[in-house]
Amino acid sequence: MSCASTSAPKVDLSKTFHRRELPAPSVQFSSDEGRVIFGQALAEGNMHNYFSLAETFQTQGAPAYCGLGSLSMVLNALLVDPKRVWQGVWRWFEDGMLDCCEDLEVVKQRGIVMSKLACLGRCQGATVEEHYADEGFTEAAFRRLVHRATRAQGQEQQEQQEGETGGNTNTNTNSGAGAGSGETQMMIASYDRKTLGQTGSGHFSPVGGYCAARDMVLIMDVARFKLPAHWAPLPLLFQALRKGDPDSGKPRGCLMVSTSTELELCCAEYCRASGAASSSSSPPCCAPAPAAPAPAAPAPASTAAASTAAAEADVGANLQAYLYTQRPPAGSSSSIRADVPLLTMTKLEAANIGTKRKRASQQGRKRIAKRNATKKTLANQEIE
Repeated sequence: MSCASTSAPKVDLSKTFHRRELPAPSVQFSSDEGRVIFGQALAEGNMHNYFSLAETFQTQGAPAYCGLGSLSMVLNALLVDPKRVWQGVWRWFEDGMLDCCEDLEVVKQRGIVMSKLACLGRCQGATVEEHYADEGFTEAAFRRLVHRATRAQGQEQQEQQEGETGGNTNTNTNSGAGAGSGETQMMIASYDRKTLGQTGSGHFSPVGGYCAARDMVLIMDVARFKLPAHWAPLPLLFQALRKGDPDSGKPRGCLMVSTSTELELCCAEYCRASGAASSSSSPPCCAPAPAAPAPAAPAPASTAAASTAAAEADVGANLQAYLYTQRPPAGSSSSIRADVPLLTMTKLEAANIGTKRKRASQQGRKRIAKRNATKKTLANQEIE
């Protein structure tokens, strides 16, 4: 007797795929050669963030969710608290929770551009640097960013000092924005698959390591149904970053994501002042700051109401100042232009986010209520 269900609809398997063959020159991570490269990279100290990323390595939730899958994986690896429930009693990031900067249905159909993905990261309280591989972005600059994303901060600072005192000129020092911050930074690469000889077009995936001896980068591909994690030559990946994105009209590039205590505290203070701390939606960090009451407006009914309004105005002003004025330090060689805020967001984007967040929050509360009701028993069993 066959184990297959006779009632299941028949599918023409000739039109479906179970994994793709990884084309050269990339090397499969689990292959014999891939393991040798891993050992070399580990000995070089270029696998610092790999283990945190491996603990949260996931498969993107839909064919076009590579950006969302990469970001949720990185946020979980950085131990960013989503401040809202995933399932049961657990707070954890998953693709479907990243819904404030772009409608999920749009992402499911077309994917997401790098600027919107950066916006999503900031909405969750992370610091996100955008590096576009334009004409001013060199392979050496990209290699320095890879080192920032794969080495411990202490190692980077020591190598920077050695470089300043006449050390090896090929050492990948950290001279960009965020250098010396002591915070862990992780990279999400936005690249063109065809440049690597792979099928498809634009793709996002986290970078988990670097082997200097082979000059190869470990791509922890979140489309695990298609390709495994693999080592790719850094010069070739750099060329894949330079390919233009037809949806944004810009070249691709990479995001450097790290925790932001200042932004997280600012978001938390905003939530407390506005009474939104208990909301099921994420803090409105990317929403425009609430305007202060007009001078001609009637006085509040009570002193308590006046204090609350003043607190909201002060916190909102501080949040707006932080989002729109944070810039790289003077004299920095970062590829981020000096005239663009580090936390890049136009006022039009902020206004749109405010509207989308309100709609997404309403939809999200309905989904979460329905999900929690159906899984209440399971949640109780999972409590440890």
